[in-house]
Amino acid sequence: MSQHKQSDWRGSEKIGVPVRSNSRGNGMSDHHFGSGSFTKELWIANKRVFQNCSGVDVEFVTPGTFDWIIADASGKEVKSVAHINKTGGWTSIDLPSQGLYGHYSVGFRNTSGGTKEIKQGDVYFK
Repeated sequence: MSQHKQSDWRGSEKIGVPVRSNSRGNGMSDHHFGSGSFTKELWIANKRVFQNCSGVDVEFVTPGTFDWIIADASGKEVKSVAHINKTGGWTSIDLPSQGLYGHYSVGFRNTSGGTKEIKQGDVYFK
């Protein structure tokens, strides 16, 4: 089971972070999430299924390798994408470029050991 500080995971529906408008002017909203830490896996907003999810930007505090993990609306993992984050900081995934169009949950799997820390991020909708 994933070990993370739920109280720090601002993307949680339990905490109720408001959805904000994006800067692309397409009328759809982004979902902003805040800090969290994990040793194994962490899902954005408790594995919430985002309708018409097109991508995610995330700012890591800690460096190291991780996998982006994508699950469909039934919760089944449909894609895992390895990522090397040498210095921490911002990184992104574009779901259409991965062949993914539709409704997905997005998470992170630690593949380098230790504790990964996230400062904040955004989920983008089509």
